[in-house]
Amino acid sequence: MVSSFTKTSTTFSPNIGDYKSAAPKPNGGKWSSTSSWRKFDGTNWVAASALPGTSAGIITIGNNDSLDIDIAVTANQLVVETNAKITIQTAG
Repeated sequence: MVSSFTKTSTTFSPNIGDYKSAAPKPNGGKWSSTSSWRKFDGTNWVAASALPGTSAGIITIGNNDSLDIDIAVTANQLVVETNAKITIQTAG
C-alpha cells in the first residue's frame, strides 16, 4: 500500500535499474503488468522483464501517463510527474 506521494519537478539523469512508466492516457496501464514499465539498462529505456520494487532505482510515473496501482507496492523512490494520474485500487 502506498501511503504518500511527493510531487517534484526535479530532472535527473537515469541510472541502471531506474524504471519509468509506459502507460499513456487515456487507457493507461496497471502496476502489475510489465508492459506498463520501461527499465534503464545504462544506455536505453528497454521493456521491463520484472516489476519495480524496493530494489529498483528511481521509479517515475511519467507526464501524461495513467497507472492503476492494483497490487501491494513498496516503493521508496517514487516520482510522480506533472499531469500523471495514479489510481490506488483497494480490496473490497
